[in-house]
Amino acid sequence: MSSEQDNKQQRTDAEARSDLENYLDTIIQTSHDGIFVVDSEGCFEFGNEAFFRILGWPEDELIGHNFLKVVPPDVHEFILERWAEVQAEKGEPYEVDIIRKDGSRRSLLVSHRHMTIAGQRKYCVIAKDITGRKLAEEALKKNHHLMRAVMEGIPDPIFLKDRDGRYILLNTATARGLGKSSIAKVIGTDDTAHIPADIARRIQDKDRQVMESGESADLLEAIEAGGNTRFYRTTKSPYYDDEGNVLGVIGIARDITEQTLAEDALRASQERFEQIAEHAQERIWEVNAEGLYIYASPVVEKILGYSPEEIVGKQDFYDLFHSEHRQETENAAFEIFARKEPFREFLNMNVHKNGQAVWLSTGAVPLLDGGGELIGYRGADIDVTERKQTEETVRFLSLITEQVSDSIITTDLNYQITYANQSFERVYGYSREEILGKSPDMLNAEPHSEQIQNDIYTTIFSGETWKGEHLNRRKDGSIFACEMTVFPLVDNEGNTFAYGSIQRDVTKRKQAEEAATRFSRVIENSLNEIYIFDAETLHFIQANHGARENLGYSMEELRALTPLDLKPDFTTASFEELIQPLRDESQEKLEFVTVHRRKDGSQYDVEVHLQLMTEGSP
Repeated sequence: MSSEQDNKQQRTDAEARSDLENYLDTIIQTSHDGIFVVDSEGCFEFGNEAFFRILGWPEDELIGHNFLKVVPPDVHEFILERWAEVQAEKGEPYEVDIIRKDGSRRSLLVSHRHMTIAGQRKYCVIAKDITGRKLAEEALKKNHHLMRAVMEGIPDPIFLKDRDGRYILLNTATARGLGKSSIAKVIGTDDTAHIPADIARRIQDKDRQVMESGESADLLEAIEAGGNTRFYRTTKSPYYDDEGNVLGVIGIARDITEQTLAEDALRASQERFEQIAEHAQERIWEVNAEGLYIYASPVVEKILGYSPEEIVGKQDFYDLFHSEHRQETENAAFEIFARKEPFREFLNMNVHKNGQAVWLSTGAVPLLDGGGELIGYRGADIDVTERKQTEETVRFLSLITEQVSDSIITTDLNYQITYANQSFERVYGYSREEILGKSPDMLNAEPHSEQIQNDIYTTIFSGETWKGEHLNRRKDGSIFACEMTVFPLVDNEGNTFAYGSIQRDVTKRKQAEEAATRFSRVIENSLNEIYIFDAETLHFIQANHGARENLGYSMEELRALTPLDLKPDFTTASFEELIQPLRDESQEKLEFVTVHRRKDGSQYDVEVHLQLMTEGSP
């Protein structure tokens, strides 16, 4: 009887071992990651299907060979250092390149663990192919650097605010406009932290109107910061997510202070003239057919803030989905479950234990019983939140380059145009198809072109930004003045991979400046005596050359005087009574005859025409 029980126990143990071996073999052979074993000399002894597929070598050409066979020569020193660490049981996961049989290179994320079998030291290695991810990340980073360089190259303030008015993205020009020396001092704050409360409230009210109406608005805003007031013409638009929900406000502000001052000067001159103007980077998990977690690796705490004990057997995978997308993401997941299909790069937004949104890219394989029925899924998650944020930033910056009124172009290292925004088409009259692949020299209208071009190339070759005025030519042959910024675009390693140029038409500004200068010259050179004095204090503000010459006073001396010092026929009371109709605007103009007294005491007859000057008066 005892013998029968022993035999039965042995059969049960054998079946359990067989089931365990089948289970482990299923995991190993269905894994998307390469799993292999090397001996103490570094020679391959075993590899799963994914391992040979990733490396691109047949099994019989690798088994028994040292791992250096698949390592590029330039990586030998690095990999041998890692091997020494592994043998000393100190190794951490690392990234390394390998060479496939066809000569192509792949990037792997490698982790090791030692084991002893039959008294011999072996090493189990897991290799994840991250080539696609690294290429995608590099492309995203290049686009991000390009868009960030363009954003920083634009001299106008550009910003993105959330629904609560907090700045979540901005360029240096925005920070400077708010009186701050760096972007970091603005991120996460709202306008009340930087400008007077009443101005901040007006801006916030306008932001809310834009978000509620869903329509863009063109606004004129005066911003007081750091003791200075600057004027901006700001275009604000609602910022949407992919589902059409308003997330905040995009703003592009043109600093028109100089233009405003020039226009004010022109207007003032005109008025004066007329008035006298982390080992694993992934979370490994397993759920049953209903979605309940039955396993979660410790990395879950790093990614989502929950320990495995907090979710295994207690939460379904969809419980962690963000409420904003929960139902549609859950439905999409169970549609895959119903088809019993493996899947990769399933993007899903989850909620971290601290409440923050976390984007995951998920891949998994179905687990089926002997009858082909689904018993669950086993898979892994990668935290792609940073990548999603980068993609969103790139999308935002792309929107900006198409909305700004400045012309923007980029060229390759051979100075052939590779991009032109909509404003370029509008300003120059060329379509993008006509300009792409051409040299920017076709736009040049400078009479001293060679000297300026040499200066530009010398500046950008040294990694610096060139700024200056330049004459350019439109498609119709017309020439216009523009402010031009030319800058190199560099990658993470500081290597220049392209050039960018931002061009602004300044024709109207220069015309306004020239007109203001002409009006000022007319007034200054007039033979009549022209004075401006304060309507309240009566102190002189300005007097032209004719007045100073005739009276014998300098401008500094006159600023200490009032009309009463020149008009001996008037007392303070009589002069105040005379100009009161002007002050209360019951009369537009006064004309009277009196005498003026010079600095030397001599007097002469004058006919006086007196008007009140007010801001905006005709």
